[in-house]
This record gives sequence, C-alpha cells and structure tokens, in this order.
Amino acid sequence: MLAALLFLASPQTADLTLWHAWRGEEKQALERVLKELAPDVRAVGMPFDGFSEKISAALSHQEGPDLFIYPHDRLGQWRQENVLLELAPPSDQLADQALEALRDGGSIYGLPLATKALVLYGRRSSP
Repeated sequence: MLAALLFLASPQTADLTLWHAWRGEEKQALERVLKELAPDVRAVGMPFDGFSEKISAALSHQEGPDLFIYPHDRLGQWRQENVLLELAPPSDQLADQALEALRDGGSIYGLPLATKALVLYGRRSSP
C-alpha cells in the first residue's frame, strides 16, 4: 500500500479523481490518508453493485476517474481496450510477487493497496 500512497502523494497528481466502492471504516481510512498525503485527490464512493460496469463504460469512452480501486481480475480486458496507464516500476518497496498479478507483457498497470496471506490450517484432531 505504501507505494500506491507515495504515487498519490507525488506532486504531479494534482486534481485527480479516485473512484472506489469502499464503505464504513475502509472509506474513512481512505479519506484520512488522502487528506494527509494527497489532498488534491478527490475520492468518490460508488455503490458496489454495478461498479465494474460503471468503470468499464467510463473508461471505454475515455471518461471517468483518473484512479480507481478495483480487483485485478479485469486487467486483461482493460489492457486489450488500451485504457490503463502504464506505470513505472516502483522502487524496491514492493516485492516482485506482489506485482505479478498487475503485470501484462512485462509492464505494470496497477499498484497493490494491500496484500493478504491466505493460510491453510489443519485441525489437530483430524485423522
């Protein structure tokens, strides 16, 4: 998440709009971080239902947000439509594994906001 926040806080990111579908504590945390690190980025919350369709429709018409928070599952589609900004590789702050899902043809098109370790646990009394 630090690399994404540093990108948002860089001086060239004045007057940007960020779409998200976060609610509750996530939304509040995002707003606090933006206020502190990137006050010129305006966060616009959207209902989750239909969010992906709104993004896709806006991007296909060269409209919509400058930035958006969304899972990486549509990266291929959006790359084929040529609507995503190619990003410079971040410094060593992110492990290569964290960026793999956001690469297409060797280029990076997104920055992870979070990483999650899924763990398979075993029950002690299992046979």
